[in-house]
Amino acid sequence: MFSGNCTFAGQLCRAVFGACVLTMLCSLAPALSNAAQVTLSWDPIAEPDLAGYKLHYGISSRSYEFSVDVGNATSYTLSGLLEGQIYYFAVTAYDRSQHDSVFSNEVMSTAPLLSEATLVAPSGTINTATPTYTWNAVSAATWYQLWVTDSTSTNIHDTKIREWYQATDVGCGNGMGLCSVRPVTALASGAGQWWIQTWINNDFGPWSSASNFTIP
Repeated sequence: MFSGNCTFAGQLCRAVFGACVLTMLCSLAPALSNAAQVTLSWDPIAEPDLAGYKLHYGISSRSYEFSVDVGNATSYTLSGLLEGQIYYFAVTAYDRSQHDSVFSNEVMSTAPLLSEATLVAPSGTINTATPTYTWNAVSAATWYQLWVTDSTSTNIHDTKIREWYQATDVGCGNGMGLCSVRPVTALASGAGQWWIQTWINNDFGPWSSASNFTIP
């Protein structure tokens, strides 16, 4: 870890990073885009005139397109990042007169890719209009969204079932094994599809691939 041991008078103080901790989060809905989340932290500066910090980031080294005023916080979570994209981060401190320090050392990180739920059943031809939906658990997920279309749906957003379930209620609260749920909503005969989306660390996780089924 580093420390900032200087004053704002004359030469502005340099804010320095401590550990950078990644929180793997992304969001992907059918036909929508990816987004990821990264959490960073840095050592505080012990200066009486310190008013706050700004977190700067971008996709080129030492060329920061964006900045966030985080106040006196010494850690911050950035969301809405592109999954798999390399980002560069640095911090500046500012005093009560809004004078900024020089940039800290730079941290580089790739916005993480996440595992999606793997669907198990239903798939293929099934013999019930109210099937049990089963998928493999995702370790960090605390909620799952079930999204189902049937032969009467006009597009993938015209769902017949769209419901969130706590991981504990679908049998996989420990993040392991299989999750399953059987909604009471009956589906129409014909072709249908279903997906699962996760909820991880207070934000949307990735969607699964679609699974196709047919009700005779």
